[in-house]
Amino acid sequence: ISEPDNMATRASPESHEGDIDLGPELKPPEAQRFKNDILGGVGVAPKPIVLFGEGNFTFTIALASIRDDWSSGKISPDYGIKATCWHVERPEFADARKEAEEYCIVNGEKMGLSTKDIRINTTKVSKVCNFSDTWQDGVTALKVAKDLVAGKVVWFQCPWSDTSSRTTAVLIQCFMKHMAKKQDIDNILVIGISTHEDYIEKYKLENILGERPGETVIYGYKYLGYDKNIIKLILQRGYKHVGYKEMHEKIIATHLTLVFRREDDVSDPTKIMDRLEGLDKKMDGLGLKEKAKAKP
Repeated sequence: ISEPDNMATRASPESHEGDIDLGPELKPPEAQRFKNDILGGVGVAPKPIVLFGEGNFTFTIALASIRDDWSSGKISPDYGIKATCWHVERPEFADARKEAEEYCIVNGEKMGLSTKDIRINTTKVSKVCNFSDTWQDGVTALKVAKDLVAGKVVWFQCPWSDTSSRTTAVLIQCFMKHMAKKQDIDNILVIGISTHEDYIEKYKLENILGERPGETVIYGYKYLGYDKNIIKLILQRGYKHVGYKEMHEKIIATHLTLVFRREDDVSDPTKIMDRLEGLDKKMDGLGLKEKAKAKP
């Protein structure tokens, strides 16, 4: 695999990440931990991961090929990946893998990879074994069982909603609130976004990052920073972005991942009113409020 720092990938002129305060890029030790969690490493198996937002399962297959390649730790036959989609039918594995192989070439050429590296990536993807029996369709990211995500990394790739009842920004916020009830403390949550000018404003990132990104726990999560590298590796291995419409060619150079860690609710100011309300009800139930009023 070519390290992304050495790639000839060019920043898109339509990338507007500079206009949005995304906070710090992941730095050691969080950057290494994130890399180990997602890809594995020397003597380290990657963490189990649950993917939301699949459109064609090329992301899933690309990630599986990298995990199999990078991790010298023990990895399960399903690559430790549970992939889900909502509005599309689960494809045949052979069809999804073939599309990923094709996009190893398409993406590789756009990213300036050598013919040799493109061939290596295509070969690696072609060797991914069928693990589609673990894929799930018809799964909504806002209604999942706790045992699906607890103790695992959760990755929502390019969340999007074009309905009048729920904007993309609201979808992201609801997703984080829901996952905070399901994930364990210290679990990692990842949101893959595009910094393309047509989409970046739709996320309303200030609502999940805060005025000073990384300093405040919001919706149960602390923002650790963003990562540009792993998504490039996934693109090298044939990820083709697809959503409500074909837009891969438009945003291939503007993918970014935001990384969060589940924190104790005690440190989350958005939970203060909930805790006070709960305490108030508990005092009512015990009759303590009336006793307090009766004191001279």
